[in-house]
Amino acid sequence: MELEKTIEFLHRVPLFNGLAYEHLSLLAFSSERLLFHRGEALAKIGQSGNAAYLILNGSADVMDSQTSGQKQLTLEKGSLVGELAMLIDYHFSHTIIANDEVEVLQLSRETVQSLMEQFPNIAEHFSDKIHQRLSHMSGNQIKAV
Repeated sequence: MELEKTIEFLHRVPLFNGLAYEHLSLLAFSSERLLFHRGEALAKIGQSGNAAYLILNGSADVMDSQTSGQKQLTLEKGSLVGELAMLIDYHFSHTIIANDEVEVLQLSRETVQSLMEQFPNIAEHFSDKIHQRLSHMSGNQIKAV
């Protein structure tokens, strides 16, 4: 049953929405669950990342990347943290701190790249999703001018 819940969480994330059930199952099965305690950092500014974290339970605060260290926003259950880290070399731009016990699904770059090599349509899916997002962002910037 836990695997089914994890697959449902993945399906709700825009980046994964539209992937075949079998691919979501492989991703869920191949990924590791981690637990962060209150006050622990899921990620620290400047830290090299090799995985994204899908928050399954709990919440975490995104801290201001400037010296003030003030909370910018709270990430809730279902949020994906550091999605670029599972695809490319990446350094976190913010510190993310657990508010309470936070259970995450760690989606490692190694796992995701292995799945993309085995199933090229997963790579095509990610490419399409990123392209759509960039097109949407550039369209919004044009409208704002």
